Amino acid sequence: MIDEIELVRRSKVRRAKLYFIRRKASKEIRHQMRRIMTMKDPAEVAAEGASEVPELAETKKAE
Repeated sequence: MIDEIELVRRSKVRRAKLYFIRRKASKEIRHQMRRIMTMKDPAEVAAEGASEVPELAETKKAE
């Protein structure tokens, strides 16, 4: 958890550079998620997703 952010200096950054960095970060995350999804069986992924949220797992069992 981040307790505090200290500004050392302020500077102007081009908007295009910010868009580029955002797009690059999101692309990297998509590739990581794709790698995770291809490594596991779809049934295993669904079971893990249900175990992370206990309320959903209980409702699925009740049905």
